[in-house]
Amino acid sequence: MAPSPINTHLPPTLSFLSNPISYYFSAAPPYNNVAMGALLFAPPPQTPRLLLLQRAGGTDPHTFSDFWQIPSGSPTPSDATMLHTLFRIILDQTGLRLTSVVTMSGTEIEPAHIENGNAQRMRMLFMVEVAELGPIQPQNSPLGMDFGYAIRELDVDSVPIALNLGKHRQHIWSREEDLKEFTNSGLYPIEERAQYRMMLEAFAPQDNCWPSTSQWNAFNHTLSGKLIADVPPALSCYPGPAYNAASCAAIDTELTEQSFVADNPIALSYPTNSCPPINATAGSSCAIADQPTDTCPKGNSTSVAPVGSCSIGDQPRYTVNATEIADVAAGINFAREKHIRLVVRNTGHDLLRRSTGYGSLQVWIRYLRTGITFQETYQPSCASCDCTWKGSAFVIGGGYTWEDVYSEAASRNVIVVGGGTPSVGCLGGWMQGGGHSPATHDFGLGADQVLEAQVVLASGKLVTASLCENSDIFFAIRGGGPSSYGIVVSTIIKAYPTNTVTAQIFGFAPLTANDYPAFMDALAIVYENYPTLSDGGFSGYGSWSIYSPTPLVGNFSTGFIHTIAAFGKSVAEAEEIFASTAAQLQKYNGTSLYMTTEYLSFPTYAAYYNALSGVVTPVGETAALGSRFLDREALTGNVTALKSMLQTTAGTPEQATSNNIVFVGGGQVFADASDPYSGVNPAWRQTYVHNIVARGWAPGSSNATIQGVYDDITYTKTQAMKDLAPNTGCYMNEADRFDPDYMQDFYGEHGSRLSDIKRTHDPQSVFYCPTCIGSELFEVQPSGQICFRERLGDFEHA
Repeated sequence: MAPSPINTHLPPTLSFLSNPISYYFSAAPPYNNVAMGALLFAPPPQTPRLLLLQRAGGTDPHTFSDFWQIPSGSPTPSDATMLHTLFRIILDQTGLRLTSVVTMSGTEIEPAHIENGNAQRMRMLFMVEVAELGPIQPQNSPLGMDFGYAIRELDVDSVPIALNLGKHRQHIWSREEDLKEFTNSGLYPIEERAQYRMMLEAFAPQDNCWPSTSQWNAFNHTLSGKLIADVPPALSCYPGPAYNAASCAAIDTELTEQSFVADNPIALSYPTNSCPPINATAGSSCAIADQPTDTCPKGNSTSVAPVGSCSIGDQPRYTVNATEIADVAAGINFAREKHIRLVVRNTGHDLLRRSTGYGSLQVWIRYLRTGITFQETYQPSCASCDCTWKGSAFVIGGGYTWEDVYSEAASRNVIVVGGGTPSVGCLGGWMQGGGHSPATHDFGLGADQVLEAQVVLASGKLVTASLCENSDIFFAIRGGGPSSYGIVVSTIIKAYPTNTVTAQIFGFAPLTANDYPAFMDALAIVYENYPTLSDGGFSGYGSWSIYSPTPLVGNFSTGFIHTIAAFGKSVAEAEEIFASTAAQLQKYNGTSLYMTTEYLSFPTYAAYYNALSGVVTPVGETAALGSRFLDREALTGNVTALKSMLQTTAGTPEQATSNNIVFVGGGQVFADASDPYSGVNPAWRQTYVHNIVARGWAPGSSNATIQGVYDDITYTKTQAMKDLAPNTGCYMNEADRFDPDYMQDFYGEHGSRLSDIKRTHDPQSVFYCPTCIGSELFEVQPSGQICFRERLGDFEHA
């Protein structure tokens, strides 16, 4: 009797393979064809090689005679489940036994037509592990094995492949470079182009250092079951094994909710350069050609499932759900020892996709929470530390959001400098990239609030970074970029007595289309006055757009609006600060522009924040963005050049461009320039406005269209801001991820020192993220792998 798959290892995420075959042919619409393929690799430590079979010759031109393929086939009536089908295909075509289904490498759905209506074809590819099969004596049969058979470790250089000669004439174990060379030369034509693409992608996690299933299982055991096998959030929207109409209907809304995104290990708040836009056209392609970023776009209908492929894309393959510091260290150690790409995540807010990575292991700190503790007077961990801060402080232990800390601060009538959006994480990219806030002008950047931190280094060692110990790490994590020097697991930040706040909400819009020139002139006046307003005590946020999809001011789709505030000022004092600007704008009021001004008073900072800033907005939109720091010279030195920049970043009506004004510079941001332990871009110390321009694209846009948007942002709109302010830079957390000058623009003169710190504490580059310190040493391969630009010995990242 032939062996059955009863002892084949099947991860929980692939439990659908145990569904009866009838499940697929009773779907709506039904599948009139289901095909399965197996990616069989030589097991480690052997050189990664993929088993390819050459079709037997024939006269039928539709059989792809002589073409090469992976073991593949379709269910038969005798197959009880899909797992039986996969098992039978491998055994019949190779003589090898399926021992483990590692992961599903891809699913492709396409419409088909049958005599009585519509149907679908489905193809599924699985990465599997196999073993050689041979007869043994019954008395020696291992426990749990089918009678009469044993499994021996597979050695591809010696194991005979038992081909079914009616189907295949020969086989090869192909290396990745062989596959590319032979296919491109035509010597080994692959049966289908889509299958060829999946073959190449499959090589990424199958190099010499990629752990086996048993190693992943052992790692999970050391974590007490906290290792997550990641699954695309919208997988349920694709017909096939995981399709679920109710779940799909829910995901359409859930992917716009920050709470859902934060609780999902690979959902993104801002899927800037990937394919899962909400309401994307079914089967839409990725933003950058040949990049493995397809993570299952959500279709624009919940009644008709998308047509296309669904795979993990450039998201992590596995996630360590860290609930203890030891879990963080374990994740780092495993990635370092196995040479796996490591990424770090808390809430998923990142705009530059620094917490994504193809074939990577992710350390997720959202549920690492050891408490939020208030210190009436800051108590340094190092008793000998001569710290100048004598005020209050908060200890933030783990992956809390600013919403969690704000409630604690409000209850004690103090101010903490945190994210403008309350759902942003406290310890990650926001803080380590600089961090701006509605309180920044008066109290400084987020990074400058850090008094000390606990950091797990690339070695797995937990250290305290402060003025008096590990001061280089202290400098680096205070604005020198995230995910580069270690994982911050706890921090102590400053707290300040609360204050009264007076806010101004001011906006204007052109009365008619003919008044657009007046609108742009008034806009330039506001920009030109921002340094004076900042010096007077104002700071805040604004936005403007021409032909916005939603009204900005009143019912006008073209308009400008800002909300700025002055701490400790009365309404009369605030009006006086704004009087000069108002006088310059008065000639437009009612003649060419609709103009509105409102002042509001708040007894505490918490009251102001909760009313005008602390709102959780929908997420999930896709866009390309660029930014620039604008100093006094850029804003006041040449009004003609300023107007030219604004005209360029305004875009055209059909581009639906938005411009955002982060008016938080000056004040304490300038004063903190004297801090020798601040790693933030020195350009912050002369910046009044951090100016952001962004463009989106229509659902279902082509690769060429999306690439055109990115190019417009990088080479036209952002370049216009660079031309106006050539000697500044930009805020790394809200910037163009394709900025060709990112090292200078993001880090300024601190770049060299930060690189030295990186080399000292992470010589193997365990921590990597695009545009981060050290990333300049690597290049991303078409498969998604990252490799040193110059190979350093035999070391290479997965």
